Amino acid sequence: MYLYKKNRYYFYKRRIPNTDYFYSFNTKHTNCKKASKLVIIFNKLTRDIFEYIKSQGKPLPFNITEIINVLDNYKEQALVENKQLEELRHNHLSELFKIEKEDPILGKIKLSGGQPEVIDKALQTFEHLAVGSYQQIKTPLKKHGKDIVKRSTTELKELYNRLRTSTNEKDLLDFLSMLFKTEAQILKIDRQRALNRFGDNFIPLNEKSFNTEANNIHSTSYTHEQKQKYKSIEEIEKDFLYNYCNYTDKILEDSKTNGAKVKKISEILTEFIKDRKNEHTAQSITIDTLREVIKIIPQIPKKPVNLSESYSFYFAYMKNKKASKEELRSIKTIKSDLQAIKRYIDYLAKKKYISSDDNLELSDYLEVIKRELNSKVKNNQIRDKENAEPFKDEMLKKIFNKEYKPYKILFQKLKSSYVKDKNILIAKFYIPLIMFFVGSRVSELVHLKTSDCDFEEIEGNEKLLLYIEANEQKGSKSSTSKRIILVHDFLANELNLKDFVKKAKRENREYLFNTVPKDEEKISKAFNRDKDFLIGTLTKRDEFNNSRYTLYSFRHTYKTHMLSLNINETVINKIQGHSDEKVADGYFSLTNELNESINAFRKHQNIDWQDFMEMTAYFKN
Repeated sequence: MYLYKKNRYYFYKRRIPNTDYFYSFNTKHTNCKKASKLVIIFNKLTRDIFEYIKSQGKPLPFNITEIINVLDNYKEQALVENKQLEELRHNHLSELFKIEKEDPILGKIKLSGGQPEVIDKALQTFEHLAVGSYQQIKTPLKKHGKDIVKRSTTELKELYNRLRTSTNEKDLLDFLSMLFKTEAQILKIDRQRALNRFGDNFIPLNEKSFNTEANNIHSTSYTHEQKQKYKSIEEIEKDFLYNYCNYTDKILEDSKTNGAKVKKISEILTEFIKDRKNEHTAQSITIDTLREVIKIIPQIPKKPVNLSESYSFYFAYMKNKKASKEELRSIKTIKSDLQAIKRYIDYLAKKKYISSDDNLELSDYLEVIKRELNSKVKNNQIRDKENAEPFKDEMLKKIFNKEYKPYKILFQKLKSSYVKDKNILIAKFYIPLIMFFVGSRVSELVHLKTSDCDFEEIEGNEKLLLYIEANEQKGSKSSTSKRIILVHDFLANELNLKDFVKKAKRENREYLFNTVPKDEEKISKAFNRDKDFLIGTLTKRDEFNNSRYTLYSFRHTYKTHMLSLNINETVINKIQGHSDEKVADGYFSLTNELNESINAFRKHQNIDWQDFMEMTAYFKN
């Protein structure tokens, strides 16, 4: 089985015999059994092709791109109305699929091959010939394929004769199968034309309308799809720069123009695909490839001052993957380049090289990268490393106090009976509390759905559980982030989180706090901006160590405190979603020992929670 899981989906991958290339595709299944069934079917269908390549020690002898181009040219000429190819096609079909009809004026007539009734019958047969098993349809496929070739273009006839004399019969059968798929697309346009002219809903169409109609059908046709799939990566890049962006040679050659900068970014994808020895066609443009390209952009080092030759962003990165802060480009430049790759991705989606769902997922991923970038920036430069420190006890007493910011502002706003933006205010209120008690990430809580929250009876008591999925767009960095968080009893009960979750479920909310991805930045900024808790709590040591206290410090506070209680570090790492080689992949089992470990947390005992208990009681109503 050539199956592996990436993100949510299962992918198929197999080496092409006697080459360094792989054939792969996304099964689009999240269920392993369904993906396995699809792969079994695919392996059966493609067994002969791979066995042939293996036995011959070389790829298939015919050029797939040439065949697609010849078929496309034939289709284009066949669709020209009132010409010989159309007449020959209609005569052939009327003889092949004889349908007679009684006409009030003409009497008994034989229908033309351009009429919908004949075309419908032809399409049924052509479908069997195009996709049926060669074992069953080989003889009729050859016979009727030859008849179509006879009424086709000179170019197609020459190609047919070359393949007919090939030593491998399967080459010819594959070609004929493609021919019938192309013929089916021609017949669909014939049928549509007839219905538009003589159907019940008569709509007069001019020549321009017919061309538009033909183009629309063409854009989803078999030959069009195949041409798209095998289009070279260089052609795609050129079309993007010249036709989509409307840049000229003059603009692209001037290194100071925006066009030249966009070109440098688009070249990363081309060079990445070539360097990986993937097929240099659109087939190699996948969501995973584009995600890797996006990751590269912030890591590209500056161009050396004394370098006069052409500078490749991709190979500059490959030579210096661990560039220092001083070697990296400015944050403004990086953001501009991320915008350029977004433009390229939008083009790829518009041209259907990637799906619209892939485009949306990549847009979310770009936002994740930008947020990570913003968190590392100071004065438009990647800042010096700051040491994230756990909060001191005196800081925590000020943080969770309605007399000090940031909670001072939240208490004031939430007291109003009518509160604008109440959802984001409650998120700002609860998320630091949850991070304090369970050591989670802010991004994980922003993306937390009500369906990710559950209740379970442990030792006779109802416990609140949070299911955290491993998803980069949901703030989880890797498979180790996938875990169940057992919520501390004080947070669940005294601070009313359990009742708040039940209320959210009753209201059928999708997300627990009705938050969206961009709210992560709002919540972090609000907390990190209002730091009354630093007044009178910073020491000389903090200054010397370049200590940094932010919302993220709650994770350090949690781990430091749990270690001081002699809780096993492997248990702590799994609770927080950290990588630990001792922890097996998958969800951590809920044991009594884990329950005791989580509730051993007692950092909260020195804080007066009365005001917070009253406010959260208001949230649950």
